[in-house]
Amino acid sequence: LLPNVSLDEQDMRTMTTIRDLIYIPDKVDGKETKENIAKAWEGPELVIFGHDAKRGLQQEEYAIGLDTGCVYGKQLTGIILPEKNIVSVDASEVYSPINVKG
Repeated sequence: LLPNVSLDEQDMRTMTTIRDLIYIPDKVDGKETKENIAKAWEGPELVIFGHDAKRGLQQEEYAIGLDTGCVYGKQLTGIILPEKNIVSVDASEVYSPINVKG
């Protein structure tokens, strides 16, 4: 979801594929970094999402990213609502190896 855009005005493709919102220059080494949706989402609606295993579990006030890399042999994570209790179990195997770019 894009911040400050009503749900009925959101684009379906954006809602199902977006991981990063904007590029921002890193103050330490000048490299560009990406601001993720969890940190940028200001609510008040609670957004729960997945498909961001690289960042792992993300817990912000109004956004929770649950992808903890089960497909890569790490953990499967869920949430119990309305309490927002996070539960995880270890993956039973590696279903897809992590692609390491060399």
